[in-house]
Amino acid sequence: MSTNDWDFSGTPWWDDVHQAMKFNLKRAGSYRTCAISQVALNNYFKTENSKDAAIKNYQKHSSRVRLLAIQLIQDNLPNEEGIFFITS
Repeated sequence: MSTNDWDFSGTPWWDDVHQAMKFNLKRAGSYRTCAISQVALNNYFKTENSKDAAIKNYQKHSSRVRLLAIQLIQDNLPNEEGIFFITS
């Protein structure tokens, strides 16, 4: 799967309410809000379940996370809030 069509230039942010790292992906002028939960980041990369560990995991593996988010977008699988949310 190619990421060439997508713009990742925005700054990711931590959402305390959803305990998730959020980020926007843009393609052809259209934005999609994506997220990955703290639990998903820490379980997958086998680190302690903390906010700090999740942020470090996202920073280290953001390209991998973005590929998963693109797959959700392509499969048209947003959650009830319209966010393409990766959970464990």
